[in-house]
Amino acid sequence: MTLKLAIRGLQGLGKKAKRQERRVISNVGEGLIAGAQIILDDARERVPVRTGELRDSGRVDPLEESRGELRTGVSFGGVRDVDYAVDVHEDPDQPDRKYLEIAEKKNRGAVKEAIASKSKG
Repeated sequence: MTLKLAIRGLQGLGKKAKRQERRVISNVGEGLIAGAQIILDDARERVPVRTGELRDSGRVDPLEESRGELRTGVSFGGVRDVDYAVDVHEDPDQPDRKYLEIAEKKNRGAVKEAIASKSKG
């Protein structure tokens, strides 16, 4: 289960300022990773825990850059024997379901602040 975060429109920030462009992209990327970490930390507090393996499988995915877009994600499952992340997230009988979606919605402002803060650097 993965929640993707992306920032678009970074291409062509100026041919004369390639060095500055790389620094801006790097700073925005750091902010995107910081924002994803905020979501991950909150989701780990919300995820139902029986053995702890699902909670411990949570991670921020590596930053990817392609055609002026930076992407990362927050993922649970997909490692070891934790192949049930989507089932738990979507189970209508699970009181703590939608742990990742709720964490993303709750932290939108904090994610925007993290990106803006790093972008100023």
